Amino acid sequence: MKEIDVEQIEKTIGYTFAKKELLHSALTHSSFTNEHIGYESYERLEYIGDSVISLIVANYLFNRFPYANQGFLSKIRSIIISEKCLSEVIEKLGLDKYLRISETLTSISPRLKGDIFESIAGAIFIDSNDINKAAEFILINLKNKLNAEYNVDNITDYKSALFEYAAKNGMKLSICTEKINDLPPKFKSTISLEGYNSSIGEGNSKKKAEQEAAKALIIRDNILN
Repeated sequence: MKEIDVEQIEKTIGYTFAKKELLHSALTHSSFTNEHIGYESYERLEYIGDSVISLIVANYLFNRFPYANQGFLSKIRSIIISEKCLSEVIEKLGLDKYLRISETLTSISPRLKGDIFESIAGAIFIDSNDINKAAEFILINLKNKLNAEYNVDNITDYKSALFEYAAKNGMKLSICTEKINDLPPKFKSTISLEGYNSSIGEGNSKKKAEQEAAKALIIRDNILN
């Protein structure tokens, strides 16, 4: 039977369990419990861990991208909490070697490794009764993905986002829009934000031209990331 080095695992994840049995359960697959009486699998902890991770990551992205819409935030969250990302963390931490599974299973799939991350997060939350403790484990181990550069092309109102950004940071912002063609109508907008080079946008309406100019500035200089 595979032994679980509780002290080493706690050192690796940065959390000491009051109820050591939770850590044991977090690393026990149902195939193992089917063959050994008296053990509990990680399924319940995985269930709660999945929800905790989703909430923590959603909150982090909500604050990191204050101008992004729901679609963008949901897409990035799905990337960060994907099976691939979570399994990579478990491999890096070397925790997959502690998973107790049936001897009939010859390998540990990425899905199972992802389950381990979720079950450990759930175990920390249940043991501590403190979501901040679970958040520490989650944010530290997902920091590279959480802080990676993502395209903010899903913002729907670039002009408002830019005005809010300028106001929040005490920066001067000016917009100059002119009609450059009558038929068909065409407008040209120039936006200047303190500390950045001006950007230009064109469109068949004043509103469209200003949105395009704001979008160009935001994306070119990666302003809202």
